[in-house]
Amino acid sequence: MAFHFIALGSVGSRRIAWHYASDGKLDKEMLRTFAAEAKGMLGIHKIQTDSTSWQSVVNRDSYFDGVLVIQDMNEFLSELTCEKI
Repeated sequence: MAFHFIALGSVGSRRIAWHYASDGKLDKEMLRTFAAEAKGMLGIHKIQTDSTSWQSVVNRDSYFDGVLVIQDMNEFLSELTCEKI
């Protein structure tokens, strides 16, 4: 079983997401760090699938279809921060 943490935000008219997935438990320290940096700027989703791939998330819930996925946490936060300035 794969566990997914998805932070969803908007940049202009685009929906972007930071996608963190693991075959085991999610790293709580990484999630705490992310929450401290994000400061409530986005929506959070947790999903379980059979794979760590983004496509498995889309297959599970079409709500995520068309979302631009950013794997790097700092890049994602930078995109959001630049949009808010």
